[in-house]
This record gives sequence, C-alpha cells and structure tokens, in this order.
Amino acid sequence: MSIMRAENLRSALAEAIGRVVKICSSTDTFG
Repeated sequence: MSIMRAENLRSALAEAIGRVVKICSSTDTFG
C-alpha cells in the first residue's frame, strides 16, 4: 500500500509506453 511504489510503477509504465509509441511512430509497420 505504498504510494511511492505506485508512483514508481506509474512512471516506469509511462516511460515504457512512450518508448513503444516512439518506436511505432518511427516505423510505418502499424499504420
């Protein structure tokens, strides 16, 4: 029930999503 842990998880998730989005937008495989 640690808020700090939740923030870390959310931040890591956002970073991973941003990375995936950048990869997807740099390649026209998915569009």
